[in-house]
Amino acid sequence: MTPEQQAREGRRQALQLSRVRAEGDLRRATVPAHRQMLEAAIKALDEQLAQVASEPDVGSTPAGS
Repeated sequence: MTPEQQAREGRRQALQLSRVRAEGDLRRATVPAHRQMLEAAIKALDEQLAQVASEPDVGSTPAGS
């Protein structure tokens, strides 16, 4: 795995962990404004996760090269 791939995987894992945490907070949240903030945070994390997933593999070479 290239350093770029390792960095992207680390970012993906950090974003996923943040999302799991926000989901747990949302389940426990009772104040509407807090719930809205958490829902917005989850949406932003989903967008960031999608962006990381769509990034090309920089520095990778096709098999057999």
